[in-house]
Amino acid sequence: MLARGTGSFFYEVVLLSATSRGTACIGIGNTRFGHMNDRVGRTDSSWGLSLCAGTASICYCGQLQLASVQWAVGDVFGVFMDTTSEHVRFYVNGVSILQTKYNAPLGITPAFSYEFGYQLQLNYGERPFIFPPDS
Repeated sequence: MLARGTGSFFYEVVLLSATSRGTACIGIGNTRFGHMNDRVGRTDSSWGLSLCAGTASICYCGQLQLASVQWAVGDVFGVFMDTTSEHVRFYVNGVSILQTKYNAPLGITPAFSYEFGYQLQLNYGERPFIFPPDS
């Protein structure tokens, strides 16, 4: 859990495989997120990038905002969290596609939800990032 005001954190996800059906969501959640049936971005306690049928959309607090970004297997998705300004920024292959504010008084954590057929490779910084975040 990243507490409010503790700085910034970035992680990357490489999409290794996907199906034409189902969804994968990559993002953040606050302390209320995390039930088995929760999907990232589909609750009022999470914000995420939703990957479905080749198009990426931003989901937050149960709302969907189309980002009109196409993706394919092999693409790299980045999530940058700034706990001081309480902003999260999403990247696809190193290009920033959206920044939004979140509300998490007690902190945030990386969050994922995906369905059968998706395979993700996560990098929290234990190896060099493919597309490091801009500052």
